Amino acid sequence: MGTTTFTGPVTVGNVVNSDGTGNLAYVGGSDGTANVGYVVMAQSQVVDQNGSPVTNGVYVTNIVIPAQSQVTSMDFNVLTTWSGSQTLGIGTTANATYFTAADAITLNNTGSTVVGPNSDSNGNWVNVHDQDVQIMLTSSNTGGGTAVLTVFYLQSINI
Repeated sequence: MGTTTFTGPVTVGNVVNSDGTGNLAYVGGSDGTANVGYVVMAQSQVVDQNGSPVTNGVYVTNIVIPAQSQVTSMDFNVLTTWSGSQTLGIGTTANATYFTAADAITLNNTGSTVVGPNSDSNGNWVNVHDQDVQIMLTSSNTGGGTAVLTVFYLQSINI
């Protein structure tokens, strides 16, 4: 199967601009209130608690979120629970606590662990700011855990 790459952001809707009336557009029509929205993007990667490229519990992923994007959630599909210390934090290569505090996430059960912007006091979830950010995980130790990390975001929404 082929893939298609867009530079984005990708938006979808049939009424691009409002006509100022505040009326909802009729089906198939083009008048009324704008209804264009951003497409939710996602990037995923398998992460191993002790796999390469872990150095002293730090795992630099290949997930890079474009500048001005809003991160809506992150999901760990845990295949093998983290061993030893079962906690980790989510940051960037520039700031280890960019998205969560250190040891804020516990991966002690298989299945889905969803992480959201519960206390985004620095606004990094709402807008990753002016530069692309590369996701980095920091665990208290290395062990035998495996998960698929998926990061969901709205590209270049610039809130």
